[in-house]
Amino acid sequence: ELFLTEKGLDNSSAKIVERGTVLYALYGATSGEVGIAAIKGAINQAILALSPHTGNDPLFLASWLRREKARIVDTYLQGGQGNLSGSIIKELSFALPQQKEQQVIGSFFSHLDNLITLHQRKLELLQNIKKSLLDKMFV
Repeated sequence: ELFLTEKGLDNSSAKIVERGTVLYALYGATSGEVGIAAIKGAINQAILALSPHTGNDPLFLASWLRREKARIVDTYLQGGQGNLSGSIIKELSFALPQQKEQQVIGSFFSHLDNLITLHQRKLELLQNIKKSLLDKMFV
């Protein structure tokens, strides 16, 4: 397990985020990737922590950012290394449905993402089994 001491936190660019915080990758190959913090933990300057205003659903925000990833990256990616600006991302605006609808939409897409991940893992397992059987067949 990795730990960050108070002294280490004070002498670094790391920030502590709470569980449920929307995390947005700003730098490198993962620019534009979105996640939600599963635990309270530390992030560095390569990750933008987004906390929706009170009454807005983080799952909805994460879903919207995933949907808009290509447009955001194509429009705002800067520099040779491919970096996004946190200040630009924080200024993006979009229409929000009512809170109840945000929760339903956010929950739906979160469950759908989980289902896709589950099926991708099953597919990888089946591909590994196939490869193993083919290897044994031609020995």
